[in-house]
Amino acid sequence: MAYQQEGLLIDCGMPKPEEFPVFTSFWLERPGTTTDHLVVYALLDSPSVTGAYRFDIYPGATLVMDIDAALYPRKEIERIGIAPMTSMFSVAKQ
Repeated sequence: MAYQQEGLLIDCGMPKPEEFPVFTSFWLERPGTTTDHLVVYALLDSPSVTGAYRFDIYPGATLVMDIDAALYPRKEIERIGIAPMTSMFSVAKQ
């Protein structure tokens, strides 16, 4: 079973279909011996947009994550949501 995780929401609540770009690839940076965080890189893709992400993840009592993203629209986008990464958007594919 594979999981599909959306990274954006396009045209939510509009009188046209919503679009959920998905992360298509992930890479982990090997941490050094003195590193205090994990770095994950990811690619996002959909018919309307593509993007590259970097997640700096700092574990601890409270996990902190710094996110850098570069988004490249393929067409005009009227409405975009930048943080739909919750469990309600997880889709299991078999």
